[in-house]
Amino acid sequence: MSSEPVAPSRWQTVCRRTRTVVAAGLVAWAACPYVSSWAWLIDLAGNLAVQAALACVIGAAWWALWRRWRCAAAAGAGLLLALGAIVPGRAAWEAGVDPADPRRITVLTYNAKIWLDKLDPGRREILSSNADVVGLLGALPELYKEPGTLTQALAVRYPYHAEMELNAPWFGYWVLSKWPTEPFVLTDEEREGLHPMACVVLRPGGRFGLLVMRPASPRSTTRWIKGNAETEIAGAVARRMREAGLEVVLLADFNGTPSGHRAGLLVEAGLRRCMPATRLVGTYPSASFWPFTVAIDDAAVSDGIRTLNWGVLGSGGSDHHAVRTELLVPLNSGPE
Repeated sequence: MSSEPVAPSRWQTVCRRTRTVVAAGLVAWAACPYVSSWAWLIDLAGNLAVQAALACVIGAAWWALWRRWRCAAAAGAGLLLALGAIVPGRAAWEAGVDPADPRRITVLTYNAKIWLDKLDPGRREILSSNADVVGLLGALPELYKEPGTLTQALAVRYPYHAEMELNAPWFGYWVLSKWPTEPFVLTDEEREGLHPMACVVLRPGGRFGLLVMRPASPRSTTRWIKGNAETEIAGAVARRMREAGLEVVLLADFNGTPSGHRAGLLVEAGLRRCMPATRLVGTYPSASFWPFTVAIDDAAVSDGIRTLNWGVLGSGGSDHHAVRTELLVPLNSGPE
């Protein structure tokens, strides 16, 4: 007596098709960083490569548990794709450096978008960082100019400052430094559009170039293109700094993660993000938690600089966390 195969039920068919679509979607998501230059929506997905890797791990484990081997294999392939986008493009690290080594510096990246009546928490955040150089993005100038005890403490800690206002509240760039600074002259072409703030930090024993910027967030195709263009200009300025013998530190709210298109533009310019690939943490929005946050605030450095430490601090009332980075910058960087 022969038994005929039983046709799958409608529910089984729906489940099988859903698994297939989800598995294919995970692979497509994980592949987005590799084609992120094609369109802003693809780049948005590519910026979430860490979250894609997490989703692939969960999917692979679930399907392996239920012995859905093809779907589990697809999720595993997606995981490899995501990891391939997450790990590269990071600055080199160095350990075991003497705390008194004169090459050590500490920088703070802080998108300090804070209302006038809540500036003191932001000031405390800056002071508690013990940074040598602070890059303020989108901060009101009252943050360090308004009379008060904490402002006076900032002035004592950072006797030198440089600024570039962009004719709108919260759109300016400011540098607070314990060492003198001087402008790095931009070319007419670099000044034509949105461009970073560029200066040279006159650290005793060796100068270095400093860039501060906040390219437009990619909320539309137009803003994505504008932000990419500003990132490319920053790369061009960084190349000229390197040609002048300066190592380069870029402090920015990139509005992009280390797996996004803008990180790739930085690598082409010889700059690498300092955030370690092993840190599962975001910097925006400060009111949320990972994996519902993205790591868009960071420092990027030229190849001659090593990262010693990297950490996310508090927000001080901003919707972004401040990021503190310890660096090893050669003493002979730049002409004296």
